[in-house]
Amino acid sequence: MKKTAGLVASIFLLSGLVLSGCQKDGDVGQTEEQSVQGKNNGNHGNNGNNGNNGNNGSNNNCNTCYYGQGYWFASQNHMWPDMNGNTSGQVTIGTYSYTMQEGWAIWQTPNRGGKKDVKKAYTLVASLKLSNYCGTYTGYASGHSYTTDLMTVENWWKTMNKLSPMNMPSTSMPMNVKQAYERLKAWMEIHECDDDDDDHND
Repeated sequence: MKKTAGLVASIFLLSGLVLSGCQKDGDVGQTEEQSVQGKNNGNHGNNGNNGNNGNNGSNNNCNTCYYGQGYWFASQNHMWPDMNGNTSGQVTIGTYSYTMQEGWAIWQTPNRGGKKDVKKAYTLVASLKLSNYCGTYTGYASGHSYTTDLMTVENWWKTMNKLSPMNMPSTSMPMNVKQAYERLKAWMEIHECDDDDDDHND
């Protein structure tokens, strides 16, 4: 009888060890799964950050030279990169986003009486942004900042409705905006890419 009781106790003890071992193995498996999930989440987060960096002009596809208005607008042979985190090429100017098709339509509007200031500013700033420049700004116009000049032109844009072939205001640039625009234009022309099929910097 004592032997039977001892045998039963041993079986219970062994069962407890096995169950304990199984639980530990399960915990380890769960931890590994969580670890993999964590890594995947981390990768997704990194990819998201990389995408945002690209939107800000700091991803691996950035350029140390500019492609001008002829490249992005006149030739219509070059697809716009996406600058806004969408699936199709878009760029934000002022407070509005523009697709490639909208940009090309703006470019094709007639220039009777001379190209309007709003169109000139739009195509220049869009070209600057689409080129995703990541070079240095050493030697920019003395006493002025590229970033500040770009903001000056964009702030002027924020006073208007979204540009389109049907909405092409004849508003002239204020003097400070015109000066900022001219500095940006001069900088871009000096730093154009060698294979830029441009000839359309107005």
